Amino acid sequence: MRPAAALMIENWPEWYGPFGPGNALADLGARSQLSGLPWGVLAVLDDMVVGTVAMAGESHGAVDGEDKWLVGLVVRKVLRKQGIGGLLVEAVEQKARTEGLGNIHATTKSASGLFVRRGWQSIRDLADGHGVFRFSPT
Repeated sequence: MRPAAALMIENWPEWYGPFGPGNALADLGARSQLSGLPWGVLAVLDDMVVGTVAMAGESHGAVDGEDKWLVGLVVRKVLRKQGIGGLLVEAVEQKARTEGLGNIHATTKSASGLFVRRGWQSIRDLADGHGVFRFSPT
């Protein structure tokens, strides 16, 4: 899990870096469950972790009634714009369909285009510049 943790630290140093409140290894450990929330997916290319995403019960920007969230979507910078993020989001969407999860949500500042292209609906903007999106897996 250390390569995935390093990817998270590199991309979100304010949260996972040495002075941030997050713990990448602990979050990844929690996302290693086989059932329930949270759970996660890794993208691996030639034995190298190149991306990750997770499904959790809460996220930044959540309001009452929104209890399933795509979180932690990240792709190694040099490999962005090659479809890896879309494949990670697709994995979450497919599991949502298979498990009958109902609506899932995501908060993003930089991946709005990806979510829109995949058919997610923009439902609100937050004061900090993040957008909240919803996907209905039906």
